[in-house]
Amino acid sequence: MKTRILTFVTLLTTLLASGAATAQFLGTTALLTGFKAERFQSSFHKETPLKRAIPFKGKFSLDLTNGVVGTGVATYVGSFTMVALDNEDGFPYITGTVIITAADGDEIFAIHTGYFQNLSNGRAVVNFRNIITGGTGRFAGASGQFTMHALLNQTLGTGRATLDGMIRD
Repeated sequence: MKTRILTFVTLLTTLLASGAATAQFLGTTALLTGFKAERFQSSFHKETPLKRAIPFKGKFSLDLTNGVVGTGVATYVGSFTMVALDNEDGFPYITGTVIITAADGDEIFAIHTGYFQNLSNGRAVVNFRNIITGGTGRFAGASGQFTMHALLNQTLGTGRATLDGMIRD
């Protein structure tokens, strides 16, 4: 511990002796000129903010009659619509993209992979793993992941689903 303190004091003394030095501490930069310290907010931290992990959970209904479209509510997003563009070439394995649009028009983009399991009486279950690749507006630069579980009524072309994961804004 004494070695670390001595090293820090030696480094600080060297910086002070060299005229002006800049040191960053938790988003605040101290400009040291002689023994005077001036504080100002670092522009570095404004340009590259620390991404926080936020729970991303929701429920939505699905309309399968004209593609895959959903409407629902999720944490951090609020009311939303969802459109999935699926590639079913490897059916029952499915890949594709998802666009979630919040009520204010801001969007979340994700890619997904999943598996379709046919049950009985025209019902099916689909489970997807989604990777968030970005977005627009307040979701620009978003990342994270979530799972999506859907119970489908193929006879009616409807379904209901949940999503559960984390989003980094």
